[in-house]
Amino acid sequence: MAGAVREANLQANRRILPLALPAILEMMLHMAVGIADVAMVGRLGADSLAAISLGEQILFTVLFVFAAIGVGAGAIVARHVGAREYDRAGFVIAQAVGLGLVVGLVLGCMGFFFAERVVGLFQVNRQVLELGSSYLKILAFPGTFFLVLLIGEFVTRSAGYTKIPLYVAGFANTVNIVLNYTLIYGKFGLPRLGVQGAAIGTGTAFFLASVIILSILASGRLSVRLKVTDIFPLQLAVIKRILRLAVPGGIEEFLKSSSNFIVTFMLTGLGSVAYAAHQVALSVESLSFMPGYGFAIAASILVGQHLGAKQPEEAEKSGWAAVKWAVVVMTFMALIFFFFSRQVVAVFTNEPAVISQAARAVRIGAFEQTTLAVEMVLAGALRGAGDARWPMYLAVVGNWFIRVPFVYLVLEVFHLGLAGVWWVTVGQWFILSLLALYRFLRGSWKAIEV
Repeated sequence: MAGAVREANLQANRRILPLALPAILEMMLHMAVGIADVAMVGRLGADSLAAISLGEQILFTVLFVFAAIGVGAGAIVARHVGAREYDRAGFVIAQAVGLGLVVGLVLGCMGFFFAERVVGLFQVNRQVLELGSSYLKILAFPGTFFLVLLIGEFVTRSAGYTKIPLYVAGFANTVNIVLNYTLIYGKFGLPRLGVQGAAIGTGTAFFLASVIILSILASGRLSVRLKVTDIFPLQLAVIKRILRLAVPGGIEEFLKSSSNFIVTFMLTGLGSVAYAAHQVALSVESLSFMPGYGFAIAASILVGQHLGAKQPEEAEKSGWAAVKWAVVVMTFMALIFFFFSRQVVAVFTNEPAVISQAARAVRIGAFEQTTLAVEMVLAGALRGAGDARWPMYLAVVGNWFIRVPFVYLVLEVFHLGLAGVWWVTVGQWFILSLLALYRFLRGSWKAIEV
């Protein structure tokens, strides 16, 4: 009996890495798009760095809220694939893409016409306002393609093809870096466009990558196939099914993002240097999000497919295997952050004042890595099971009962500055990891129907 259990655990571990590693590398490449923008524009000064950081936060906040369409569709696709219902999975994919196109176009119009008003909500100087608004306007409509790209990646991974999004992300990142270098600094005879050049490069990468992943899904080479004729018209029954899982995920992302906006509003009151340091520290910390994200993706895929195949115990073992891997890797990242914070921060900026504050924030962030690993992976496992509401509840507690009120206290009452904000985050992830453990251990997610 013990031997059978050990063999089952080994099988779970063997399936985790082939799914997680491509997702980790993909996340690294996606993060590199934003990191490349920050690193290149960071050489233009604190105002340019603050502008692009704020512009990216606004853009990606909105897009990731609606990317929950892909999360919801992915959970359904995983169930169908586990049950070997490939045609039904393909139809769900097509409908999700159609919904993403409609939503993306609406968001693009809003972003183009209201960019200045949105950036103007933050406590920034005139230069940051103008540069940030210009960045958002340029990326407003290309953002539609990024939303479709995200949806395409979610459903492709959920079908078990984690290497395809990796290759697409590699292509997009290459295009982004080459165009950014050329347009930001005015190389090869082209004009020096600065922040606007970064936006053009990123938007072009979004468009090309979305075309590629949709072409692959429609090629018929995968077990699931996107049929163009199934994209429109949208069928209410399928859209409702997707939204039933997507809406809690979208609310979860909105709760996180809106709290980040409020924290950003409070942080911009500390000045461009402190805000730029915070964004640089977040860029560094995003390096640890990559393995956590990868193992969360693996947990989500395996949990969903095992439940679709009526194997709940295998689903649970897969979840725990992913947690163990994430804890090991992210704890290692914590050691790097703590002992080499200044060296890592210096990759993103050469301004001494920004380096000093960002390095301190990164050292503090090292203390949250282990608990962050637990929360990320278990939340991913719950989403894969269709238990989308519980991660939403975690977002409510973490952001509105912990993050926002305590950041207000440390900034406005105790005046502890940027370091105080990062200590609040350490406590936030510790509490959320305990709540995620409680939900996963209860096991009620095994009986959820999607």
